[in-house]
Amino acid sequence: IVEKECGKVRDTKDLVRENNQKQKLLTKENEKLYSDFLLYIRTNFNVSEQEGEEILMDILDHLLAAQEEGRTAEDLFGDDPKAYADELIELLPSPKKRSVVIFAVSQVCSFAAWYALATGAITGALSYFTDFEYSFRLGTASLIVLLLLAVIYAGIKLIFSLIRSSLFRKKPARGIYWKAGLFGSGSMALIMLILWILPDFGPEITLQWYVYLTLGVILLGI
Repeated sequence: IVEKECGKVRDTKDLVRENNQKQKLLTKENEKLYSDFLLYIRTNFNVSEQEGEEILMDILDHLLAAQEEGRTAEDLFGDDPKAYADELIELLPSPKKRSVVIFAVSQVCSFAAWYALATGAITGALSYFTDFEYSFRLGTASLIVLLLLAVIYAGIKLIFSLIRSSLFRKKPARGIYWKAGLFGSGSMALIMLILWILPDFGPEITLQWYVYLTLGVILLGI
């Protein structure tokens, strides 16, 4: 099920863009079922992004063809669409797993990037009016980054698991919102508690405002 165009494997972004356009042609009932397929496959870290989009495009094309012929989704996928999706995933020749760690690191980098950009902008603006310097302890900052990485990693695993467990159901699984909310509020409370009781340690570092801006741009690029 590899989509090709001009003899080359189609870019993932092109597949996503075409996917979004074709979804508009689905009936309301088929769109609901396809949305479940979409979330189920995109939240599966055992499938690479490229392979996942190719599977989704194949499902969407078959669903649109059946819709035009007057056939139902059940005619295509049977009474257990989740099992159908699992079978497609199992047929992949060599799964290229996406790393949850890399995804979590990217989120930490994004948070750190915006924090550095904001710090640089504020420090730079204040430096025109007063002698203002912003410093931090390297040990404390490193521990905070590791803590954020652990929380985001656990959050991704939990939320994706909750999402997948709520799919292909006739009735909405309302319990997942409570679980996700409890995890979010609990992890935030834990971080705030650690920051409150954590003493500053490690060498003190003071950087110029333009260094913060440079670091922010680099982290955002990462």
